[in-house]
Amino acid sequence: MARILAAVAPYAGHALPMSGVVAALRDRGHEVVVYAADPWRSRFERIGASTLAWGAVAPPEVPATGMDDLLDREIERIAEPQSRELAAAHAERPFDLVVVDVIALGAARFARAAGLPWATVSPIPLVLAGRHAEALYSPWLVIGAGARSLETPRPGLDDRFRLVGRLAPADAFDDDAATPSWWPDARLAGLPIVLVTQGTVSTDPRELIVPAIEALGGRALTVLATTSGARLPSGLAEPRNVWLADRIPFGRVLPFASAMVTNGGWGAALEALEHGVPLVVAGADLDKPEGAARVARAGAGVDLRTGRPTAGAIAAGVHSVLAMPRYRIRAREVAEELRSLGGAARAAELVEGLLPR
Repeated sequence: MARILAAVAPYAGHALPMSGVVAALRDRGHEVVVYAADPWRSRFERIGASTLAWGAVAPPEVPATGMDDLLDREIERIAEPQSRELAAAHAERPFDLVVVDVIALGAARFARAAGLPWATVSPIPLVLAGRHAEALYSPWLVIGAGARSLETPRPGLDDRFRLVGRLAPADAFDDDAATPSWWPDARLAGLPIVLVTQGTVSTDPRELIVPAIEALGGRALTVLATTSGARLPSGLAEPRNVWLADRIPFGRVLPFASAMVTNGGWGAALEALEHGVPLVVAGADLDKPEGAARVARAGAGVDLRTGRPTAGAIAAGVHSVLAMPRYRIRAREVAEELRSLGGAARAAELVEGLLPR
């Protein structure tokens, strides 16, 4: 049994998929110490991991621009104090191996300085260009959420990069939102179901939720929209075919969905694709344009090329993926590939391969 450090960025789109990897490593008999911020620590402890508080610095604030801008601003502020914090923990009781969420910046620096084998896990699309790409990725092993059909052949995508499909959350992390009380009535409507999500970070409903309601309200559809707790503008009409909830358990809804409108968060996009659901993607910040481009390139959905789409653009995108069978067919092909790649269990197996024998 090895003692493995897993460093996790404090965002749902990172903590949820990383929890699956941690649980799979625990299932393989390893002790896992998770370096995480509250409130995620207690949830990792529920799956049998011990935790180390992300205490040196505050988590990075997410800018409304690209990953390079985030790293330019945050890499020195965060990486060095976190590296010192982890070095102190390592000196007290050594780690054998480090698993680094791609934007857990200090853990990568620590692993290099300590001379430990380490793997990067990227719950977001792999980005090989940019000023900081090499700083993000382990020279040993890079595990990416996704599939070859969602990538294009690129220089630099060498054998250390391994795609494992969707990194599903551990049971204790999986979407524990209660099924909304209106769900049976929504299903009984007998209309195509369109799920709308704006993710958990950029949650201004005027960006996507509001224009989606304006686009799809009153149509022969059942629209399920998750607001992540954001308050909708006063005076917004709520058509009878639109059902709202702070959170919606995607795993219970997607088997019945005909399409998803999303801001491009990679975890939600992969979950929809794993169910063979085609996408309409409106993403503009951080990694989201990368995810949107991959979906469109694979033929499994439509990229609206903006994070603030008009109601007309959303209506046209949804019409396309519902009316043209090729999107559903391609989404189902991608689903088969995603399910074949092994997910978190395969990620844990690959990580274990780095341990000294």
